[in-house]
Amino acid sequence: RLRSGQRYRCVFEVRFTLEAHHVRCAMLIKTPDGARLGGAWTAPSMEAGIEDAPAGAAAEAEFEFACTLNPGVYLLSVAAFGSEAGVEYALHGLQGALHFQVEADAERATIGAVDFGCRPTIRLSASPGA
Repeated sequence: RLRSGQRYRCVFEVRFTLEAHHVRCAMLIKTPDGARLGGAWTAPSMEAGIEDAPAGAAAEAEFEFACTLNPGVYLLSVAAFGSEAGVEYALHGLQGALHFQVEADAERATIGAVDFGCRPTIRLSASPGA
């Protein structure tokens, strides 16, 4: 169970059974119906990833994130990617590796899956002719 507005960490380890090149990892949060809400890479491009990971090595990927989701159930997927001859491909991934629920907060008046930090106001004006 997560609370909207709090910070969390997603941490996982990748063990290499074969040599891999230009390694980067990803995490992605989705709705149960598969809509991609957001996530991140450990590097902005495959060229910026770990250049060479020898067989037998291990890497730890960590993603710190702010939970900006509204109450509901969500899925978190993780994956490791590498490249060969300039083509990036998935080395291994876990779709829906974690199911989690964001708790309701009676103080929030948000709509939809993502809390965009809206600061709503409403003002009543005097009726015409008053």
